[in-house]
Amino acid sequence: MQELTAVISQIDDEVKGKKARLAPEIKKLRTLRNKFTEIESEYNERKRNYDAAQSSVDIEKERLDKEMGHSLNEYKENESKFHANNIQADIYEAFQKRLSNEAKHLSNPDKRLSPEFKSY
Repeated sequence: MQELTAVISQIDDEVKGKKARLAPEIKKLRTLRNKFTEIESEYNERKRNYDAAQSSVDIEKERLDKEMGHSLNEYKENESKFHANNIQADIYEAFQKRLSNEAKHLSNPDKRLSPEFKSY
């Protein structure tokens, strides 16, 4: 029994010694845990703000992309129509010029042929 009491007493002394040695480290750990909790709550708050702002920006970007996509398609369509109209106008002017030249030549047949071909 005395041996058991001596062993218990020795274990008790070792535990008290280790507690005494670890007490400053445990105190530091508690202060660090408190700081961590404060920093974590600040981080979470800022993250919520960032996520909200990011979501808002993403929604606005999607809206602008959709709007610009429509405007860009409309612009391309109008540009194609513009070029097609210009080509049609050039074709029409060439046709009008041809008709005018044919009308001149039909109204004055002598001028229609150049002098070297009049003998034929």
